[in-house]
Amino acid sequence: MGRIIVYTGPMFSRKTAILLAEYERSQIAERVTAAFKPAIDGRFGKDVIKSRNAGSIEAFCITDLEEIEKHEAQDYFIDEFQFLKGDIQVIQRLASNGKNIYVSGLDMTAEGKPFAIMQELLCIADEVEKRKAICVDCKNNATHSFFLGKKNEDVLVGDKEYIPLCRECWAKRMKMKEEGVI
Repeated sequence: MGRIIVYTGPMFSRKTAILLAEYERSQIAERVTAAFKPAIDGRFGKDVIKSRNAGSIEAFCITDLEEIEKHEAQDYFIDEFQFLKGDIQVIQRLASNGKNIYVSGLDMTAEGKPFAIMQELLCIADEVEKRKAICVDCKNNATHSFFLGKKNEDVLVGDKEYIPLCRECWAKRMKMKEEGVI
């Protein structure tokens, strides 16, 4: 049987770095691999999954989960899963057919809501590693991402506009944002 392994948590929690480390292990084991990223995410270039500090790999740009099934592999690697659309049963089928699926993605939006299709993935995953960053305000474990500006749309692919915060600091900043202080 295959497995579904998910690395999740806030921005800057090294989710992609862990995904790339697993990809490297798969390569060392001489397994057939395929890597994917959402076409919407062009932060680090097209057709590449890149970690801020852990290298990069080539990847297929996709928008729908069904595009994954066009590629034959033993191990599948998917970055920024929260931006994808489609039927989560694609992932379920791959795992049931003996494939290993490694996924990284945000579990929550900057507003603290479950992030799109990630909530479905977390339900069917065999393993979930909830990663933490360092809160930029108090230096404790950060579990939330916070958007520094004003959002005009629900989904904004970004990097410098977001910071990691612990729950307490996130709640304080959200209150300040609601009150128009920031």
